[in-house]
Amino acid sequence: MPIANIWSYARCDDGSRVEQAVWRGDVSPSLAAHFHDEIQITVVLAGVQRFSTPIGPIAAHTGETVVIGPTIPHEPLGLNGVNTVCMNLYVRPMADLPVTRGLHVLATPRWLQRGQWRDRDGLAAWATEQVSSIDAQACSREAEPLATFVARTDREIGSIARSAGTTREGFIRRFRRLVGLTPHAYRIAARLNAARHLLASDISPAEAAADAGFADQSHLGRAFRSHFGTTPNAYRRAMR
Repeated sequence: MPIANIWSYARCDDGSRVEQAVWRGDVSPSLAAHFHDEIQITVVLAGVQRFSTPIGPIAAHTGETVVIGPTIPHEPLGLNGVNTVCMNLYVRPMADLPVTRGLHVLATPRWLQRGQWRDRDGLAAWATEQVSSIDAQACSREAEPLATFVARTDREIGSIARSAGTTREGFIRRFRRLVGLTPHAYRIAARLNAARHLLASDISPAEAAADAGFADQSHLGRAFRSHFGTTPNAYRRAMR
């Protein structure tokens, strides 16, 4: 019998307070393509986890870990195995270390599989080194400034395209090829990240929706669940 697909968010109780999400199931969770401002560390404890990314599909099996750099869109793909269990950890890159938009699939270090990292900074330093290592697969260098500009401006995509000397359709195609999402989808994902940080600081969903640029709390709730697999209220409670 298939087991229930469950996303469970929490703060690690080891003193580090690192944000953690655990998922278990037989069918890949139905999540929209999204990204995080942090580095995502996906530790596959059982089964297999697959992602669609801007550089193509990637997979990690039992005993492997995927490290996904900040702002890299990814979307869960179908699973070939049953009883898959994976643990996501989210950490900010270390400010004093270079970081690139890279992805790295590697054998899970024993200390990571056992949850024995020393502290948040130590985990962040390790993750930053992984996405910047020579073994990581790097995404387009053109993507980051382009994506950052689109996320931070309220200008219509057609206006941005005209300023760039191209058609709206041509700009959308180029953006999707480089970044991995359409400009509109990237803007929604960026707003969801802003809302996520607000909720983690114990801001109410209604306030988070308004501050992050959503039409209302219901709009935030629908988008949040489709991208992160939980509700804003549940996430806010888990981050306390």
